[in-house]
Amino acid sequence: MIKRGTLAACLAKHGGVMSSRRANGGAGMDHEVAAALADRMDLALAVEWFESEQEEESTPVREAYAMLAYGVCDIYPG
Repeated sequence: MIKRGTLAACLAKHGGVMSSRRANGGAGMDHEVAAALADRMDLALAVEWFESEQEEESTPVREAYAMLAYGVCDIYPG
């Protein structure tokens, strides 16, 4: 864990039905799965919202590896 007692999840701000940032937290399937996992593990959930640029050169897999490798988050949906 990046921070003791907390599950950090990297989720896309504008991920459509999978994840989206809201004023009261988040919404979407990825957000719900992360929240359920944190609850099941008896951990607090900390969401790191990110904006992914949909460009020809962008690689979602590379983004995920980078965030996990640099300790930005514990889990990344995929």
